[in-house]
Amino acid sequence: MRKHEVTQGETMLEIAKRWDMLPETIWQANGELSQKRKDMNVLLPGDLVDIPDAGEKSEQCATTKHHRFVLKPLAAMYRVQIFRAERPFAERKYVLTVDNRVVSDPEAKTDAKGVVCHPIPVDAVGGTLSFPLYDLTFDLRFGNLDPANEDSGWRQRLRQLGYDVGDDDEDVVGPMTKEALGRFQLRFKDKYGLDATGEPDDGTKKALEDFFSTVNEFPPLPKLQRDPLKPPAAAKAVNVDPQHTRMEIRQLEFSGNVPVENDGYPFVGPQWVKDRKHPNGSPLPEAHPLCYVRATAMVVKATFAVSKPPAAVETVVIIGTAKDPEVEFRGTVTVEPGATTATATLQAADALPDEVSFFDPLEIEWTADAAGEGPQPAGKTKHVLYLTLDFPKMRPFTNVYWTILDVSCREGKGTTTGRALMAKAWKKFKDRKIERKRNPRVLTFWNPDCPKPQADNTPGAMLNSPYGNGTCDAWSWLFIDMLNAHGVTNAHRVLVVHRLQDPKVFLDPTLGVIVTEHGFEVTTADGQGHVEAVTKQFGNHWMVQYDDKVYDPSYGIGPYLDAAGWRDVAWSHMTKTDPANPLGLGLKDDAYGKTDLYCYRVVNGQLQRIA
Repeated sequence: MRKHEVTQGETMLEIAKRWDMLPETIWQANGELSQKRKDMNVLLPGDLVDIPDAGEKSEQCATTKHHRFVLKPLAAMYRVQIFRAERPFAERKYVLTVDNRVVSDPEAKTDAKGVVCHPIPVDAVGGTLSFPLYDLTFDLRFGNLDPANEDSGWRQRLRQLGYDVGDDDEDVVGPMTKEALGRFQLRFKDKYGLDATGEPDDGTKKALEDFFSTVNEFPPLPKLQRDPLKPPAAAKAVNVDPQHTRMEIRQLEFSGNVPVENDGYPFVGPQWVKDRKHPNGSPLPEAHPLCYVRATAMVVKATFAVSKPPAAVETVVIIGTAKDPEVEFRGTVTVEPGATTATATLQAADALPDEVSFFDPLEIEWTADAAGEGPQPAGKTKHVLYLTLDFPKMRPFTNVYWTILDVSCREGKGTTTGRALMAKAWKKFKDRKIERKRNPRVLTFWNPDCPKPQADNTPGAMLNSPYGNGTCDAWSWLFIDMLNAHGVTNAHRVLVVHRLQDPKVFLDPTLGVIVTEHGFEVTTADGQGHVEAVTKQFGNHWMVQYDDKVYDPSYGIGPYLDAAGWRDVAWSHMTKTDPANPLGLGLKDDAYGKTDLYCYRVVNGQLQRIA
């Protein structure tokens, strides 16, 4: 019998390969260790493994014949479950690398529970798990998860669930670790029957072990039990000893939220800052827009200015309360004498409404209760909050623009399906008065009065431009990007061209759009911004197909049952280049009719003719 000391990252599979044995054979010879470690592939560095002597095995075989014996190679299966904002990151494309080599298929996706399951070499050391469409990458260290009943093990699991255990010494349960344990115990109280003690008791360790050992899900967020006829009681000031902590909210950094771009410009800094200023000293809005997926929980790191530090170290209970929607943040922070700031990470006890919505403003009232003296006012914050249908699935190099988020969440308030959201949001396009959020300006389609002669071809450029003037290309993408911001991806662009034009020319950005002879005109309505852009000769036109119906975002017309229905209503006549004025508008061409106008649906870069 030999001894093997476990090092960081080793599993029983790797040990078995090293000693040319089956892992089950070694594990059966380690009765004491198997009682201490419930999973033979979750070991602690320093564990001593007994390696039994190799034994003989005999098989009865007929003589004078050939026989084949196959040694099955050891195989390891890597499995991980991905959550985002406590919801399974389901059916999302990923790329898995193991020891600097891509091992996943090009179309690999997480399953309905957000699980990645993939075979890996037994002696694999590390890798990455990436979600390119979401700019997410996780570094992997195989076999590095310690047993849950060890201090390092339950701390690892808390960190992976998003709880901040700070830099406490592994042998000391300090204030930040107590806070993290208490938040986990409150969150999983009903699922595992935990008491919120803030201590790493056996029940908490077992709960963490269970949650990580099986495909699991977060329990439903509890709703606050309030009398619907009575608003939450306002915090009452009480007479207190002046030696206790006094603080005021100064900064809020939300997490688990959907990043929002300021229509072509990034929002810089935390989502809320008291008296926010530009580097040049000019005042800026205190709040940036907030966005979460419906039915998820808000998490925020709140930083307070300590206006009066305590005479001795004390624990302060922080509460943030909002009425619409009903949200309550609660947590604790330890404040020491002489402190000037205090920071606490707080998770809302309430789930956000389970529907697309917006709240303007979302007002949060903050209080601080030092040493049980009673809640004291700690400031108020105001925000704009949007709730999306699902996690965004944006095109590469595109973002959730503030304007499309505002239009879709305001118009689609109360919806719970992509079809219902589409129906409501489309009304704003039909009104042809979509106003940019970054600086108010009604967006237009081929505005002839625009000082810039060429309209912008992308939503980002149109939103970023001082003129807000876009082509049909930009408007069709803007409409699709709006749906993608809610995770709706079954909308496709529709290309319209003269049958003598090569449609592929218009898909190649390096070639541009060249109308050599044949074009057409559309005369059905004013364009976006109520601009009369109908005298424009087009070499092509872009629309959108969703749920088999055709929408024309540039003009705000539709939906039509199909592309032919749009053509019957919107098409005016064919044109040809005027030899006397080749750069001007075309001449009417009666040689071709509406059936010479072809419509193609574009799916994954492939053209499918639909009319």
